[in-house]
Amino acid sequence: MPLAFPLWLRGAHVLNILFLSLLARSGIEILSAHPKLYWNDACLPGSEWLKLTRKVIPDHGQWTSKEEETAYPSLLALPGHKNLGLGRHWHLFTVAWWLLVGVIYVVLLFATDEWRRLVPTTWAVFPRAWHVFVTYLSFELPPSHGGYDALQQLTYFAVVFLLAPFMLLTGAAMSPAIAAQFRWFLRPFGGRQGARSLHFLSLAAFGAFTVVHTVMVAIHGLPREWGLIVMGTPRGDRTAALAIGAAALAGIVAIHVLATVVTLRRPSTTKHALATVVHPLEWGLAHGLTSRQHYPAAAASAFARINGRPPQDAAYERLARGGFAGWALEVYGLVDAPLRLSLADLRDATRDAGDDARLHSGLVLRRGVDRRAAGRRARALPPAARGALRGVPRLRRQGAFRTAARGSGLLLRRARPRPHQPAAGDPRLRDEWAAAHDSARRAAAPASGNAARV
Repeated sequence: MPLAFPLWLRGAHVLNILFLSLLARSGIEILSAHPKLYWNDACLPGSEWLKLTRKVIPDHGQWTSKEEETAYPSLLALPGHKNLGLGRHWHLFTVAWWLLVGVIYVVLLFATDEWRRLVPTTWAVFPRAWHVFVTYLSFELPPSHGGYDALQQLTYFAVVFLLAPFMLLTGAAMSPAIAAQFRWFLRPFGGRQGARSLHFLSLAAFGAFTVVHTVMVAIHGLPREWGLIVMGTPRGDRTAALAIGAAALAGIVAIHVLATVVTLRRPSTTKHALATVVHPLEWGLAHGLTSRQHYPAAAASAFARINGRPPQDAAYERLARGGFAGWALEVYGLVDAPLRLSLADLRDATRDAGDDARLHSGLVLRRGVDRRAAGRRARALPPAARGALRGVPRLRRQGAFRTAARGSGLLLRRARPRPHQPAAGDPRLRDEWAAAHDSARRAAAPASGNAARV
């Protein structure tokens, strides 16, 4: 087909540059939270195949996952400087729009004849592509026939129909909701960490393609190629094409700068704005999923990172010295039968409970009390609309009972002891359910007096 690009294709090209660059930077921000890549879900120290940090785990003392987080500069990461939550919001926000643009692009591609320039229709394209490749290696340009040569066609086809879907699939395989509901989905990638490594390599492949693509545009004649992608035809006004193209690139850079500056200066406002897209997306994809995790005890990682350090205050230290003998979980407020559960009561309640798994930087098996069971035992009254978890000093988590009733709420008391780390014998209260993002959003709203404390 002769080279003449319609407006929708040229628009998709610009949007791809914007969204892929935002995805790359926000993805690097997510990577900075644990800048190591593995081919195994155990994530044992020293088993990583790529390490993007200089931090070394000591052989003694307490080590938390936060201490492995590395502050990447805003030039690389969005927004940079250890902002994992905001990086995730930007990543999910952007991927939603990138996916929408991709679907529209593919629909228009096959609704017109544009697919013919991109999709090979004969096996002869492979020997022809090899011939073109050898020609480039000899520092010569292959003869132009007015369209894509065979190597270009194969490359563009692979990027659009193989690399992009593969990146989406590996990204989905890293989702805790997907891992909990569809464990089989992770197996082709070698587990969550395998998917994480492959996702990173997909990003590297996109980066390599961008560099090579830009170099080839320059080799084939930058003014002609620039005019083609901006104006849609090589015979367009090249001066106008240069001005429009430069303005488009400047606009993309300005969006990156604005997104970074606003996110760092107004993180809460930015998070709420991004959540208008992220939260409905998460709710639609994850709500209603039921955890189907069944891991044997031997599958648990021999080494797992603690999420954080205990509170540094006198009240907590007194509880710890006494083995938490005076600690209790109270269920009161808008309930018919208030409860006071000691740590021993909670341990008894977990004897018949199943394990819950945390598959992040290692596989940790945890056992806890179903929050729904505690609510039923306390007989929560119908007016109760919110719950607040209160345990050790300063520990509080709010959420909607409606959400918790449909998810897998757990009151966790301890994680499996691990080498090189002190045993976590203190009670650890957490609210965990499929739509945890909804609880975070609702927590900011006033309870209007309809509150039960758990």
